[in-house]
Amino acid sequence: MQDTDNKEGWLMAALKEIRELEAKGTWVEVNISEATEKVLPGTWEFQKKRTPDGTIKKFKGHCCVRGDLQEGDFETFSLVVQWRTIRLVLITAMTL
Repeated sequence: MQDTDNKEGWLMAALKEIRELEAKGTWVEVNISEATEKVLPGTWEFQKKRTPDGTIKKFKGHCCVRGDLQEGDFETFSLVVQWRTIRLVLITAMTL
């Protein structure tokens, strides 16, 4: 489903994400025909952040790249653990 009513919000979210990634030096822009390494495919994920009453607070855009297709010794994922899992492990260790 296309959300054309909020086109300006989505565009601003995408531009903000691109600016932030460029400031971090995340990628180098090249022509595909001139690329010396494998070009990884990417996609966009967009979200609406809402206030408790349901109105739109802001639009967020994330540029996602298929890191699993990257060749070489690069970390392509990061483990994420919920705080309650850490607490459970620590409590269990303390009771033993």
